[in-house]
Amino acid sequence: MTIEQYDIKLSRLSSEDIELVRFHRNSQRIQQFMAYKKTISQRQQNNWFKSIDNKLNYYFIIEYQGEKIGLINCKDVIESQMVGEGGIFIWKQEVWKTHVPVMATLAFTDSIFYEFKLSNKSYIQIVKDNKLAIEYNKRLGYLLLPGQSRDYVQRYLLTKGDYEVHSSKIRKGLQILTQDLERPRITGSFSPKNLDRINDYLGSS
Repeated sequence: MTIEQYDIKLSRLSSEDIELVRFHRNSQRIQQFMAYKKTISQRQQNNWFKSIDNKLNYYFIIEYQGEKIGLINCKDVIESQMVGEGGIFIWKQEVWKTHVPVMATLAFTDSIFYEFKLSNKSYIQIVKDNKLAIEYNKRLGYLLLPGQSRDYVQRYLLTKGDYEVHSSKIRKGLQILTQDLERPRITGSFSPKNLDRINDYLGSS
């Protein structure tokens, strides 16, 4: 399955890319912002992929200008509650403070909220020292959940309503910048690793 919008291409994570992800996940510049800071072995990575390669977890490789630059996800989906946990990490440091992460985030979140209608709210976890990620996610509408002032890893919540308010101006800016006025372009076929609502969407598009 692929999602394309705003000069960004998102492709469902496959086994052929997990070593690329592991290599960058183990780099010091990424590892310093993660709750789990130990080096991940090939065996651990393989076991992790087996645990998330299913209908409750949606991990996508981010491509920009033909280069694979990061990973974005909605994981641990609880379909009955329409909730999942989001996450993103971009290993190409040159684009960290550019519009590129924003393009990937909006293309993905719009797909989750509006196209697949997979969830109405999203949780994320951020290490409290990661000021860049905290500021970035607050701009999207994420709010820190109460009672975590002393926690090293803190949980934030994004509701669909808050996202609509905060993303509106950002989306207009991206449309002007990229001249892409369309909804996310999603392609794919039936898979047992998709929830029924996603397979129905792919079958009707």
